[in-house]
Amino acid sequence: METAGSQVEDEDLREALKANGIGRPSTRASIIEVLYRRGYIEKKRKAIHATQAGVDLIDLIKEELLKSAELTGIWENRLRRIERKEYSASEFINQLKEMIRSITINVLKDNSNVKI
Repeated sequence: METAGSQVEDEDLREALKANGIGRPSTRASIIEVLYRRGYIEKKRKAIHATQAGVDLIDLIKEELLKSAELTGIWENRLRRIERKEYSASEFINQLKEMIRSITINVLKDNSNVKI
């Protein structure tokens, strides 16, 4: 989570992630704990690995952007621009609403009935 930016090709997005990685330090531990309790990851010595259920869950997600660190980079970049008054907070929220609407429609259209 801390080095996720290294996987992003866009330089601006990589820079946005470089400072913080994905998420905030205060929330990372709780996110990891939830994933562990739900059986999506497991601890092996000092490393964390995805379980088969975790891999299967990610494979179910068809929206590639949701599976990448790039989306967080985009959001971090826009939030920084909002802080500097270079970007409208309402525009950011409207774009989030549209993205959620679009993804929700696509998920509801998926009739594969795949279960983990």
